[in-house]
Amino acid sequence: MFKTLFRYPRVSSRHANGPLAEERRTFLSHLQTQGVPRFTLLRYASQLLLVAGLLARKGGEQIARNEIERWAKRWAQSQRRRGRARTAHWPAQRFTQAACAWCSFLGWLKDTSPPQPSYPSQSGAWASFVHSEGLSERTAHNYCWWINGFLQWLKQEEVPLRQVTLAVVDRFMRHLSSKLLSRVSLATAAKVLRRFAHYAYAQGWWQRDLAPAVGTP
Repeated sequence: MFKTLFRYPRVSSRHANGPLAEERRTFLSHLQTQGVPRFTLLRYASQLLLVAGLLARKGGEQIARNEIERWAKRWAQSQRRRGRARTAHWPAQRFTQAACAWCSFLGWLKDTSPPQPSYPSQSGAWASFVHSEGLSERTAHNYCWWINGFLQWLKQEEVPLRQVTLAVVDRFMRHLSSKLLSRVSLATAAKVLRRFAHYAYAQGWWQRDLAPAVGTP
């Protein structure tokens, strides 16, 4: 698997001789049979090698999702300090996604049931819509991630979906700003919210099309 995935023998050897190589090889082969594209397999392989080093220290014990998220945060922050990432947000998310998928596949994840999304029918419809738009896998995933976060925030704030106004959207953007996200991340959030606002209005979920009024921070 590693010889066919990596072009350079030295890189292939590092993966083949790293910790939990057989477990990583099995999972990557599984992803390949599911039609996962090569560039995604390469990303997973690189992240799983890091995860394997951490898991090897646990001696085969199961691991909780929140522990993986702590690992991911520390690793992403180190990537940012070294200038390898502009923000820590997306590297941490990708690390968590790869680690949880692998551990769940092997039965090593304690909490294999992910939390149920807020407004599941609406979030499901949105996911189907963005995937039908011809977006890349990564872009579609990011669009769903931002909107799931927005819908979760609405639930926490006890704001019915039908009563979302521009003031509510502005509050959400201030909430994101308080988390010290970069301007690039905030601009991405605004872009996705504009697209979702237009879609939500077309679906009859919102009373007004707020898309033109959602500004870029």
